[in-house]
Amino acid sequence: MPESAFADTKAYGAKPVGNGPYRLVSWDHDSRIVLEPNPAYAGGRTVANQGITFKLYTSYDSVYNDLLADVLDITDSIPDAFLPTFREQLQGRAVNKPAAYFQGLAIDVTHEHWKMDEEGRARRAAICRAIDRNLICEKLYYGTRTPAKDFTAPTVEGWTAEVPGNEVLTYDPDEARRLWAQAEAISKF
Repeated sequence: MPESAFADTKAYGAKPVGNGPYRLVSWDHDSRIVLEPNPAYAGGRTVANQGITFKLYTSYDSVYNDLLADVLDITDSIPDAFLPTFREQLQGRAVNKPAAYFQGLAIDVTHEHWKMDEEGRARRAAICRAIDRNLICEKLYYGTRTPAKDFTAPTVEGWTAEVPGNEVLTYDPDEARRLWAQAEAISKF
């Protein structure tokens, strides 16, 4: 960060200075951010456009409608309601590729019956085994998600599906019932 950033951090936060391929032209905080090629950039990337405008939205539906109307060039998410149809609606402009993104749910291990003890571990493993992640990814997300094998994404360098303990992520309703019964034998829920 430049020395000017430390002199007035609030002003720097509103109009940051950088040394990347683009520089800030304007920032309408509730509307858009405009960048232009930075003539002082000395890095290895070549800017191949006249700049970038980031439009700021409060609704994913508005983003998607602007995308359909060719008012917006790109978005990184599609509203759930449009997952079944976005490929056809965008007529070849849709790209669905893995990203460094994780979506999940967590159980608070400070509550009775869910703690980091034998009972809690069995209950959490039972819940994990009872979830059919493949079915959820296929039916609810229309193939736009991949079932997790870890807390990181396959696109992250070093990712592996071979994580000790991740067998609980495999759908197995019989094992889920067995684990729940094991937890119940320790303490009734």
